Amino acid sequence: MKIEVACRADDSTKAKGDSLESLATDLLSAQSFKVIEEIRVTGAELDLLCKHEVSGKEIYVECKAQAGNIGAPILRQLNGTVDAYDYDEG
Repeated sequence: MKIEVACRADDSTKAKGDSLESLATDLLSAQSFKVIEEIRVTGAELDLLCKHEVSGKEIYVECKAQAGNIGAPILRQLNGTVDAYDYDEG
């Protein structure tokens, strides 16, 4: 899914990422996910770890604040994290 977020030109990358994570948290919460933000696990820092309150499905959400397409290394890292921690989706 691609979501575009408007921000000020002088916002830092961290501020842009935080805005995107906040939006994703709101969207996922509305879909009955419990959202944990910025958690650290061995070898990784996760943006959002979400667990569905009914089904128990766990998903990992990586938020990237960038103008261009997301490159293959980031997608491989996402896939590796999903596989390594046995999340249902990423």
